[in-house]
Amino acid sequence: MSDLVRSGVRVPPRGTVGGRRFSYVLLSCVALLALLLRLADHVPAWLRGEPRGVQRYESVDALERDLHTRLLVPAYFPDVLDWPPARVALSAGDGQPTLIALRDRSTGEERVLIAQSIRGDFAIPSRLLPPGEVVESRDLDVGGRPARLNRVRGPDGVWTDLSLVADGRRVVIRVLGAATPPDLLRLVRSLHRRRV
Repeated sequence: MSDLVRSGVRVPPRGTVGGRRFSYVLLSCVALLALLLRLADHVPAWLRGEPRGVQRYESVDALERDLHTRLLVPAYFPDVLDWPPARVALSAGDGQPTLIALRDRSTGEERVLIAQSIRGDFAIPSRLLPPGEVVESRDLDVGGRPARLNRVRGPDGVWTDLSLVADGRRVVIRVLGAATPPDLLRLVRSLHRRRV
């Protein structure tokens, strides 16, 4: 008889209920740990009030340094917009989608959002530009480039989206509130790569 049996402790043979119970407990602990780590990963974005996968930058320059490229920004700004941007962000996703948010000078609220996918013609994810109900849509020609103009109704009101491919990048300019198409088209026609 072994020493373990004499001391009153019985070791179950391999493959019995005791071995299975240990496996279940171990798997449950690993699954619980994985769930807790997943939740902890969401906490910083939740505290910042942003969707997970969106990284904020202090300035356009800081984002351009990280991406090693220049962003397309408009040379023309209506007098109602304020520079520097209120928000500059990079999102996870195909094409490295970015966002520049410009404020209205009089209200201080974000008025124009410029989103672009740096690495090609990829869709802008909804975590940067939340979708809404398209109430009107039409195709346009903007400086020889095909574009789509959408009037969209969402939870925060009505906005106008103009989407096109410029410099090999998908660019969407969203104007919140009432936008006059001539101002929007002039803003889009003036897109250029800014100097770093």
